[in-house]
Amino acid sequence: MRSMKSSLKIRDKLLIFVYISSSIISERLNISGGSFQNDKFLDINPMLVFGNIGPKQCIKDCMLHYGCNAVNYDNKRLNCELLAFTSPNYTLLDWKGHYFTEINELVQDENSCWPNPCRGKTKCEADFNNQYICVTYNYSYINPTEGLVISSTLYPGYYPHNNRRAWSFETQYGGRIVIHFYAFSTQSCHDVLKIYTSSDKSSPIRLCGTYIPGDILSDDNALHIEFSSDHSVRYYGFSINLYTIKA
Repeated sequence: MRSMKSSLKIRDKLLIFVYISSSIISERLNISGGSFQNDKFLDINPMLVFGNIGPKQCIKDCMLHYGCNAVNYDNKRLNCELLAFTSPNYTLLDWKGHYFTEINELVQDENSCWPNPCRGKTKCEADFNNQYICVTYNYSYINPTEGLVISSTLYPGYYPHNNRRAWSFETQYGGRIVIHFYAFSTQSCHDVLKIYTSSDKSSPIRLCGTYIPGDILSDDNALHIEFSSDHSVRYYGFSINLYTIKA
């Protein structure tokens, strides 16, 4: 058991190093073409969510993750959502302060990670001597020093009818994730926020109504969140802060 924990800690340190080093390398990439659509948002489940990054880095991260073909960018929170949509007939929502773009019109200098040579649920990491590494990822990673804020669609406005959103997060091995609610208001018993506090996604906590819940702590280093609304009454939804603590 001790050797397993040691190997997992080494893996987490390696992944953190890879993500930091790839951000430094990706800054050298020259991206051109395309543009963001202002105050627009594509309301689908994100592949991954990143916090505290700029819009250009958001696009670069999309290009490095296989399957990503568009991004939502939150200019207020500096959040980036990587998206993989399959239908060309999508409808964008009006959401002030959010920006959307597809990456099919964007180009960058050819390098070891572009065109992206990786496949599956992987991110291409540029290596030395024009080589690359395909790194497997699971969930959105919450940096222990930063945290992340997410909200229901259109918050602080009313969320859409028949809305479905889901997020999956993890942090480093040995850490746990805290959910702190800034705001919460949904139609009682009809529009529900489900929180799965462990990686096996068992026995969710179901939240609805207009009271602000207390903090919720994950059982391990992973957390899954789902929100669903029906076709009737709408409320302003929720805004929550995710941060980590040591187990």
